[in-house]
Amino acid sequence: MIDAGQNIEQLFQTYYARLCYYAIRFTGNKEVAEDIVQEVFLNFWKKKLRFNNESQAKTYLYTSIKNACLNISRHQQVVSKFNSNQNDATIEDAKALENMIRSEVLGEIHAAIEKLPEGCRQVLKLAFFESLKNEEIASHLGISVNTVKTQKARALQLLRFKLDAGSWILLYLILHT
Repeated sequence: MIDAGQNIEQLFQTYYARLCYYAIRFTGNKEVAEDIVQEVFLNFWKKKLRFNNESQAKTYLYTSIKNACLNISRHQQVVSKFNSNQNDATIEDAKALENMIRSEVLGEIHAAIEKLPEGCRQVLKLAFFESLKNEEIASHLGISVNTVKTQKARALQLLRFKLDAGSWILLYLILHT
């Protein structure tokens, strides 16, 4: 009969290195494997387990090592998945905030454009939102190319005073990209 209290030292001497090697195959980490093996031996001793022969004790030790390694692996996967989800959530939150800010600024820009005088508003919308060239705008509105250029410049000057700095910069980037 194998008794944990009496034969633990002999089992430890005989199987420790083998069990560590076995645990390393699961964990890939020598220190973690050694900790697992020591913990299994400690539990074996604390529970005062008894086995009919050394083969049963050895089977118990190998099974316990395997289960402990699998538990650690599952835990690491859960932690990794949690961290990945946290990173994804953080990125999604940042994108949502960025989109919200961009929407608010674009709303402010559109409201400011709507308050421009009729000629400036028409020219600006055709030039920047429909990507028409000055000649096309002049033809579409029945005005001269110089009038288009003047209305565009006037519209941008008026917007510069109506918009805060951040909105103006965003409008500038939109118009020049």
